[in-house]
Amino acid sequence: MPKPVTDNLVKFSTQAAATEHQSHPTFEAYCKARWGMVQQSATRLIRAAEVVKNLKSEPIGSLPATESQARPLTRLEPEVQQAVWEGTKAYL
Repeated sequence: MPKPVTDNLVKFSTQAAATEHQSHPTFEAYCKARWGMVQQSATRLIRAAEVVKNLKSEPIGSLPATESQARPLTRLEPEVQQAVWEGTKAYL
């Protein structure tokens, strides 16, 4: 099932960065204990949340609804993310 990209993921991203080495020996251990997911899944969600946060900075309308929609944009520079997302919204 696709994982939704919401404001909670941005919060997750901030929390993960802040607590990574404080409460657990590794980021992987933190993800498993706190969120019940492996590090790879957590990293994908964090990157998707960063894309959504970037897209929110411009008034472009709808945002990626799932991590899988945001994932291809994670490889692009922020200003390119916005242009590509604007061009793809009509196809969703």
